[in-house]
Amino acid sequence: MTRKITELVLAGKYAEAQKLTEGLLIAYPDDQRLIKAKALINSRLAPGGSTSAAPGNAQPNQPAEDPNAEQLNGMDKVDYNALIALARQAQQTTDLDEQKKMLQQFMDQSTPFLQKHPDLTLLWQLRAAFSRQPERANAGV
Repeated sequence: MTRKITELVLAGKYAEAQKLTEGLLIAYPDDQRLIKAKALINSRLAPGGSTSAAPGNAQPNQPAEDPNAEQLNGMDKVDYNALIALARQAQQTTDLDEQKKMLQQFMDQSTPFLQKHPDLTLLWQLRAAFSRQPERANAGV
């Protein structure tokens, strides 16, 4: 995935690289490569392209903003926020069985929501990242 981020940056597609990086940081908040990539991309997007953003200032546990989520209102906004909260909670739990249960719940609940709102890229990114997590967890056993 870092190769894709690099390709986007080299192509000058900073906003796209930023969205991808922030989505991945929700699933992998301690990945130092992603933290550094976020800081570098943010510095490129800052007015004047300054390099004042430091990796230590990155907040990987903050959910990435999905510009398409701004169109949501009412119960759709509540459901979206609940899905993001569930994803964060699943990612932060240390109990593997509980994590698997939460991830399955996220996948089950996000399916009908994404059928209704297919343009919410953050939820798609989370689903992609979470679909690989159980394989990694079982690989170490």
